[in-house]
Amino acid sequence: MKKISLNGPWQLRYCQEGQGQAQDWPLNGGIGEYITAQVPGDVHIDLTAAGIIDEPLYGQNASTLTWMEAYDWWYSREFDVPDDFDLDQVELCFEGLDTDADIWLNGQHVGKHANMFIPYRCNVTEAVHPGRNRLVVRVDCGLRQAKDREVKRYLGIGDKFGKYPRMWIRKAQFTFRWDHVPHLLTCGIWRPVELQSFKEAILRDVCLRTSLQPDGQAIVHLFFEIQNLH
Repeated sequence: MKKISLNGPWQLRYCQEGQGQAQDWPLNGGIGEYITAQVPGDVHIDLTAAGIIDEPLYGQNASTLTWMEAYDWWYSREFDVPDDFDLDQVELCFEGLDTDADIWLNGQHVGKHANMFIPYRCNVTEAVHPGRNRLVVRVDCGLRQAKDREVKRYLGIGDKFGKYPRMWIRKAQFTFRWDHVPHLLTCGIWRPVELQSFKEAILRDVCLRTSLQPDGQAIVHLFFEIQNLH
């Protein structure tokens, strides 16, 4: 397996829902002014660093930032792929996307994800090419896909938080307000990103189990799946 890290500085733009698609942002990543974002990261951190918002966790600042929940957040970056990297299968691996995400590589929609906790991997063999590539990721905080879900049956959660159907959104629940933090819905590419290439075969779902024997020795059992690429 070969790897290319896609961590570090990205371009970040934001807009109302749907405006980015209307302006071809999936293809070009957005044109003109942008904010430098760090991946892994969060949009609140990037906007604070850029001087656009005040520190969210100071005083009552978090209560002034609910406008960010309705926006699309567009990450984009270019990267180079060497000629000997594009082998039998190439995959994009996102360790954490917060929360609902669409992914484009060189203008081709290659994936969609809606869970902050589970890594996402997509096959981009047909989209990637040697030389310069452009990766674009649109994320939102997750409220959109849950807005019409039923909340009345969840008395303690639904009634208390009203318009926030958090039980339907796979993200850190404390961001909707907890005893130790204010209401502040996180959003961004919050864990590392890699481009990975494989040749001939891939080991999947590797698992190690140990069993202790009566004589004090231990046996290690290795379980895995092999994906044959030919």
